[in-house]
Amino acid sequence: MVLLKGWARIMKIGFLFGSPKISGGSYVILQHAKYLINNGHDVDLITLNPIELKKEDYWHDAFELVNFTDINKAKSNTYDIVFATWWVSPFHLYKLNSKQYAYFVQSIEAYFFEDRNIPSQFLAHASYAMGLPVITEAIWIKEELESRFHSDVFLVENGIRKDIYTENGPSYAERKRGKVRFLVEGSVTSPFKNVAKTVDALRSSKAEEIWLLTPSEIDEYPYVDKVFSNLPINEVPKVYRSCDVLVKQSSVEGMFGPPLEMFHCGGTAIVSNVTGYDQYIENEKNAIVTNLGSWYQVTEAVNRICENQDLLEKLKEGARETARKWPDWERQSSLFEQATKEILKIPPVDREMLSVLSRHYLNLYELMKNSLEKYYDLKNVYKKERKKVNYKNLGEKLFYEHLENPFVMPTRLTKVPEIGRKRINSSTLKFQPAIKSSSYLKNAHKNVRILGITISNEHIEELWHPVISKLEWDYLYICSKPKGYYKLGYIQPEEIPDSKYILKNWLIDYEFVKDMIEDYSPNIIFMHNGNHPAYQCIINKIKQDFNIPIVFSELAWFPQKGNIYFDPWGTNGSSRLSAMTLEELT
Repeated sequence: MVLLKGWARIMKIGFLFGSPKISGGSYVILQHAKYLINNGHDVDLITLNPIELKKEDYWHDAFELVNFTDINKAKSNTYDIVFATWWVSPFHLYKLNSKQYAYFVQSIEAYFFEDRNIPSQFLAHASYAMGLPVITEAIWIKEELESRFHSDVFLVENGIRKDIYTENGPSYAERKRGKVRFLVEGSVTSPFKNVAKTVDALRSSKAEEIWLLTPSEIDEYPYVDKVFSNLPINEVPKVYRSCDVLVKQSSVEGMFGPPLEMFHCGGTAIVSNVTGYDQYIENEKNAIVTNLGSWYQVTEAVNRICENQDLLEKLKEGARETARKWPDWERQSSLFEQATKEILKIPPVDREMLSVLSRHYLNLYELMKNSLEKYYDLKNVYKKERKKVNYKNLGEKLFYEHLENPFVMPTRLTKVPEIGRKRINSSTLKFQPAIKSSSYLKNAHKNVRILGITISNEHIEELWHPVISKLEWDYLYICSKPKGYYKLGYIQPEEIPDSKYILKNWLIDYEFVKDMIEDYSPNIIFMHNGNHPAYQCIINKIKQDFNIPIVFSELAWFPQKGNIYFDPWGTNGSSRLSAMTLEELT
C-alpha cells in the first residue's frame, strides 16, 4: 500500500530474488533495495524457496536492512509493485497480489545457455514477451527489448560504491613498477564467463603473476598464483588494489561492473567487445578491447602491457578519469526509485493474463525438455567410453572441462522463439546440394597440398587422415592437443605419422600459423568446425594475408551422420545443409 511520509509516497516493493549467494546481479538488486529502505520504502526480497541466513552469510551491508521472505509467505501480502529479476521469475509473478508488476532486466539471459539447451533459451526469451514494464541497466538491452518486445523501457545505469572502491586503501600486496600483476574475475562454473580460457591465454603470455577472484568455492586453480573465493564486498577492493590489470573475457554481459570497480581502484583492464562493454570502456584510452573469442588477441594485449610500462600508466590514467566521472549508487538508485514511480502510473498488468501466459510458456518449456531428452541422451553415449581422469581438486577439474567444452556464442536465429523452421527456410536463399565428397575426391588433381588446422586430434585421425592419405595428397596438420583419438563407433580411426603432425596452440599464435602457411605453401586449408567464434580472428587474418581456399569439415554429426562432410561455406549452423529444407535433404 502506498502511504504518505511527509510529501513522499511510501511504497511496498517486492523483488523476486534468485539467491543470496554472491553474484553481480544480486549485488545490484541489494544496492537498490538498500537505497529504497533508507528512503522509507518497505522492501521484501522474495525467494522461490525458504532460506536460512546466518550472520556469516552477509556479504553486503544491505543484508542488515532488507527483509527476506519466501513466495508462499509473501502471498498474504499486498504490494504496490513486484519486480521479476531473472529469466524464471516472471512466470511466478501471478502468484503474488500486487497493484503493478514489472521486470528488472540485467541481461538477455537467453544468451547465457549453451546451444543444446534450447528449452531454457526459449523460456528466457518468452519472459520478455509477458507484457511487463521494464527497467534495465544497459543501453544495448534497452534497444533490443524495445525493438523486439516493448514500446518503452526505462534505463537506469548501475552506480558505484565510491566509499568502498577507492585507489587508496589496504591491499593484499603492493603494486611494483616493472612487474605487472593480472587478475581474472568470474565464476569458474559459468561457461560464458570463460575463466579457464582466460587463464589459458594468460599462461601463454609473458604474464608473471596471475590472481583469480571468484564467487566459486575453490581453494586453488591451475596456473593461478592466488585464489580469492567468496569475498564480501568490503574485501574485494583490496584484491583490485593489489593488481594492475583485470582480464575479463565474458561471452555475455549486461553492464559488467568489475572493470569499472577496477578503474576506481587504480587499475586498468583487458576486456572483450562483449555486449555492454562500450558504456564506459574506450579502447586504448582506459582499457584494451579484444574481439570476442580471440584468445590470440588477449595474449597479445597482455604482452604489450608487460613490455610497455608507459602504455600501462596511460591506460590507468584513462581509467581514473572514467572513474571520476561515473555516478555513485545514491544518484542511480534515486533514478531507479523515480522509474518505479513512473511504472506505477502505467495501466497495471493484468494478473489473470500473467497466470495464463505463465502456464502456457511453462507447459511449452516442459514439452521441449521431454522431447529433446532422448535425443541428447543418445548423442552423449560416446562420452561414457572416454577415459576418466583423476583431478587433484575441483578447480583443476573445472579448468580442463571448460577448455575441452568451449562455449559457443548463441546466434540470433536459433534463439528467438517466434521464428520457426518454416520462417527460417522461407527467408534463406536456397542452395544446390554440396558436391558429394566421393565425386569431388575422385576428380581431384593429384598435386594437392593440404594444411589442416584443428583443436581436436580425433578430427584428424578419424576424418582427414584416412581420406587424404589414401588419395596420396601432400599434407601437414597443426593441432592444439596431443595425438590420440577416441572412436565414435562408425568411422575407423587411423594414427597419423609424427612427421605429419605439429602440436601447437595455434589459436593464440597467428604469427606461427602465418609462418607455417608461407613455409609449407598449401593450396588448400582444412579447418574443422570453422564457424566456431573462437576461430574467427585467425580465419579473418588468413583471408586477409593469403588467397588460399578454406574448406570446413564436420565429423559426421546429425543430419549428415555416417558421411564425411566437407563444405566451402561452414559447418553446422553455417553449412549449406542449414539452408536446405527437409525435402532437399532427403
